[in-house]
Amino acid sequence: MRKSTLLVLHDITRLKSLEVVRRDFVANVSHELRTPLTIIKGFAETLVEDHATLPVETRARFLDKIVNNAQRLHVLVEDLLELSRLESQSEQIQPSVQSLQQLLEEMLEPYRLRLNPEGQVLKLDFDERVGEFAFDRFRIQQVFDNLIENGFRYAPDFTLLAVSVRYDDANDLIQCTVADDGPGIPAKDVPHIFERFYRVDKGRSRDSGGTGLGLSIIKHIVQQHGGSVSVESEAGQGAAFHFSLPYVQS
Repeated sequence: MRKSTLLVLHDITRLKSLEVVRRDFVANVSHELRTPLTIIKGFAETLVEDHATLPVETRARFLDKIVNNAQRLHVLVEDLLELSRLESQSEQIQPSVQSLQQLLEEMLEPYRLRLNPEGQVLKLDFDERVGEFAFDRFRIQQVFDNLIENGFRYAPDFTLLAVSVRYDDANDLIQCTVADDGPGIPAKDVPHIFERFYRVDKGRSRDSGGTGLGLSIIKHIVQQHGGSVSVESEAGQGAAFHFSLPYVQS
């Protein structure tokens, strides 16, 4: 009887890639959690051990540090949960036909109160050809809020923060842009800006309360709508974040 050998080959490239992503994600999460936890633990232990001898002002300062870092942990955990829901698609978008212009006009008003009236402008340029169309109001407001808040956070000395909505009739898409004339993003950072935990200025981002997850959350929301995201920027030349949405009117 002739004997034969059966060889079965499996391409595990994708599995290896996913394992690297998982390992990097766990390492990043551990790093992000370690810093605020270390600060909270250190100040709490000092308060317990030296409570009787610490001046009132020092105790108050330590408590303030504990509260701030607890808040930082809370924001980080909330963003992680949000990203997890979006990536697993356990929480689907709920689009309905409505007015994007009305949404933007309503949500921009509180931001205008934060402007320096002597040197800052928040402008809305809305294409009159864009009528009501289907999108998830909560999620798209989340996208605009994140991008506009980033302008205030990372380009605080901007003179113009512009929100633009245009109709791309060639592709039947709504093209949205949030742009500022702030310090911009170095060329080496632009390709990575939508990655989880990626920060252009790590120290400044943490000090301002950024988790490094906001743009990744934006990317997932837009992709769930069937759109795409991109960024244009040069150091010293401002930054423009773009995203598209299908123009579905029913």
